[in-house]
Amino acid sequence: MVTNRRDSEYFVNHEDKAKTLTQAFAELQQARMEYEFENNRNINKNKSHKNKNKIYDVYYTGSIKTKKNKAINQDKLSFKEWFRYRINKFRYDKNQIKKLALVTTGAFAVCIAVISTNSIFAEYQKEEEIKKKIATNVFETNHSSLNLEKIIIENVGITKSKTIVEDEERPIEFEIKKEDDPTLPKGEEVTSQEGVQGKKLVDCIKSYEDDTYIEETILDEEVAEEPVPQIIKVGTSEFLAYYKVHLGDKMYVTSNVSLKEKAEDTAENLCIILASLDVDLQELNEDETWCKVKYGNYEGYLKTECLTSEAITPGIGELNRKQKLYETLDANMDLTKPSGLTLDDFKKVLSGNPSDILGIIENNAEAFYNAEQKYKVNGIFLASIAIHESAWGTSYIAKDKHNLFGFGAYDRSPYESANTFEDYSNGIDTVAKYLAINYLNKAGTQIAEDLTATGTYFNEPTIAGVNTRYCTDKEWCTKIFKYMDYLYNRL
Repeated sequence: MVTNRRDSEYFVNHEDKAKTLTQAFAELQQARMEYEFENNRNINKNKSHKNKNKIYDVYYTGSIKTKKNKAINQDKLSFKEWFRYRINKFRYDKNQIKKLALVTTGAFAVCIAVISTNSIFAEYQKEEEIKKKIATNVFETNHSSLNLEKIIIENVGITKSKTIVEDEERPIEFEIKKEDDPTLPKGEEVTSQEGVQGKKLVDCIKSYEDDTYIEETILDEEVAEEPVPQIIKVGTSEFLAYYKVHLGDKMYVTSNVSLKEKAEDTAENLCIILASLDVDLQELNEDETWCKVKYGNYEGYLKTECLTSEAITPGIGELNRKQKLYETLDANMDLTKPSGLTLDDFKKVLSGNPSDILGIIENNAEAFYNAEQKYKVNGIFLASIAIHESAWGTSYIAKDKHNLFGFGAYDRSPYESANTFEDYSNGIDTVAKYLAINYLNKAGTQIAEDLTATGTYFNEPTIAGVNTRYCTDKEWCTKIFKYMDYLYNRL
């Protein structure tokens, strides 16, 4: 609630007192004329009084003068003459004191009047001289001349006022608190709680000059809402700072290590973690010599000296990826799951093999990769069949018919019965599709948007399951896995 208290009556009266210079000079002239008139009247009055009260001149030499100006010795005066002399002397002294006081007062008043009059008439004469000069065009016209009357009014007419303000809402700044946190890298700061300003209600008196705020006086304050402090966590962990990791990040083991049930050397082993494999960092003990990690379905403890990070060991992440790909290799692995190898991985493992003297396998690395993406068949499995059946692309069927798989061939007439393809990529695509529809998926399995499995020769999606009906050689599955292991190791 705001209440304005302005003294309007004072403002009006103050404005009425503002005079122009012309009005001021007129009033001064009138005052001078009245003063001279009164002064002349007093002088005439004093003259008349003096004529009526003539007394004897008295000298303080012990003698007096009569009206005939004769000196009289006081010792020879009769009592009557002496009594007259004393009466006249008393009257004379009294009148002299009055005259002296009157003269002194008059002289003082005249001095003040002369000074004031001279000052007033000096200003008046200056104004008259300026008017004459203006009339005779002595001065040049000043187009930016000051409005003296306006300046006087603006400076003299300042109004002061006070405003009472009740329950004015004002913010209360929140406090910033910093707390040490051993779960963060040393020196790192994280805001765990955002600060929120509080509110207070203030009663005060505000002072103004015209519309300009000058100052205020606080009468009362009441907290409406307490501020919420901002809390900043400051990391203290040197281990996390050195390896540039946080809790929850991946770290990598530098060698084959045993995952312990407790943070003790003598604790029971949970499993073995191979070099370059990753673990999820969960906790650090107080002296940061042991840490709790998660590896697959296991949770246990490792010494921190066994761990590293990508920041400290560049390339460890890529090595870890390839190591994990190799870990998926198994004789009973599901061949309907993509290998996870990138196109660059396919080119790497299928290139530079001494047995690939014609470069046929190397040149078709992209075709094996595309078949895996299209039909969800492990591409390394397809490449291993092609290598085994075509002897690295050197068989007659491979060279003459672009058929790396001996697809369609029968034991009694393999060359004549084998299918012929336009190029190697066409043959690779055809065999991948055939295996996906008939050998690797159950009937009705959706392989692609427009491709559904029949499951005609399905046993299980493994090398041994395909071997059951695909080839009469019972050792075929072992031979294929041997090539797969070779290629995976080339990662």
